[in-house]
Amino acid sequence: MAHATILANQIDYLGGFPTVEMPVPKVSKDNIEMLQEDLDGENDAIRRYIARVKQAEELNLYHLAQQLRTILAVEQEHAMDLEQALGK
Repeated sequence: MAHATILANQIDYLGGFPTVEMPVPKVSKDNIEMLQEDLDGENDAIRRYIARVKQAEELNLYHLAQQLRTILAVEQEHAMDLEQALGK
């Protein structure tokens, strides 16, 4: 939720209107499978944040790029924790 708030504030600052489009969450009764689904989601988010950082820099929106980097670092920590939980 904190990341969404940061992004919504940046979108508003730039004159846009934040919207919410969430993918259907994947669930499983198997713990390992659920951890892997979470890791896959984190890795997808990491790829998308990296692309958004590049776009922000190309547009000279360095303040936005910095906010995205902060979120990216947290997502990378989550992925590392999940990899450790999965024994990778």
